[in-house]
Amino acid sequence: MALSIALRHANKFQGYSTLSKCLLPFYNNAASVTCASTHTSDFNKPLLRNGNISILPAVCFLTTPNTIFSNVNKSAVIAQNVRKMSGEDHRALWKIEKGISALLVGLLPACVAFPNPVLDNLTAILTVAHLHWGMEAIAQDYCRPILVGNAVSKVALLAVYVLTTTTLGGLLFFNYSDIGIGKFVRAVWALQG
Repeated sequence: MALSIALRHANKFQGYSTLSKCLLPFYNNAASVTCASTHTSDFNKPLLRNGNISILPAVCFLTTPNTIFSNVNKSAVIAQNVRKMSGEDHRALWKIEKGISALLVGLLPACVAFPNPVLDNLTAILTVAHLHWGMEAIAQDYCRPILVGNAVSKVALLAVYVLTTTTLGGLLFFNYSDIGIGKFVRAVWALQG
C-alpha cells in the first residue's frame, strides 16, 4: 500500500523521485521490482525533503517471485512484487463518499428536527450507502484473497452486500409502514424512565 501511495503522489514532491523513476518503467508491465534505500557513505542525504517526507536514493533490482536479498551494498533489500493497480479511476467515487459523509452531518439532525418521508428516505439511503462503503473497504482490506483465500474473501464481500441490502430494505420498509426514522428518534427521546 505504501508503495502505491509513493507512486501515486511522487510528482507532488518536487518532481519524480528515484523510487518512482526506477519503478515506473516496469510498473505498466507488472514486472517484479525491488527498491531499497542505500545507506552507504555516498548516499546518506535524502534526495527530496518536503515536510515530514524524505526519500533516500534507491537501488532497483529485477526479481522473480519469492526472491529475497539479504545484503546488497550494505543495504537491506526487501523483494516485493509490484502488481498492476486497477485501471479504474476512483477519485470521483472518493469525492462522492466524502460529500455524502459531510451531508449526513446536517441531514441527521434535520431528519429529527423536521420529520417527513423525504428526509426519512434520504437519511435511510445515504446512511446505508455510507455503511456499505465503509464495510466494503474493511472487507477488502482485511479479507484479501492472499490472506484468507478466494472463497472467504468472496463470502466477506457477499456478506457486506447482503447486510447493506437488508438494512436498506428494512429502513425503507420502516419508513413506509411505520412512523419513519425522524419520528422514531423523537419517540425514543420522549420516553421517560
